[in-house]
Amino acid sequence: MASGSRVPPDWLAESVRQFLEAAAAAGPSGAPRDRPLLAMPVVGTGYGGKRRWSGEVLRCVVPEIYTFLADHDVDVVLVTWTEEDFAAAQAARRAAEGDGLSVW
Repeated sequence: MASGSRVPPDWLAESVRQFLEAAAAAGPSGAPRDRPLLAMPVVGTGYGGKRRWSGEVLRCVVPEIYTFLADHDVDVVLVTWTEEDFAAAQAARRAAEGDGLSVW
C-alpha cells in the first residue's frame, strides 16, 4: 500500500463505507437511543497522510455517509479535530445536499 498522501480520497470513502457497514451490523450498544449512534473521525487526515487534503477527503467521505444513511437506520457523527476540518465538513455537507443527497 502507498503512503497515506498517495492514497486516493475515494479509497478512504470506501474504507468509511466498510466501517459503517461493520459497525451497523454489530447491532446496538445498549445505550437508550431510538437508533444506534456510530461515531468516526475524519479518516486519513491525521497521521494517515492526508492532513493537507482534508477538504478533498471530506468531499468524498460525506456523500458516502449520506448514501449509507439512506439505507440504514442509524445516526452517524463525523468528529472533526480542527476548525478547518469542521468548516470543510460543513462545505461537503452543503455540496452533498446540493447534489440531491439528503438524510432527512
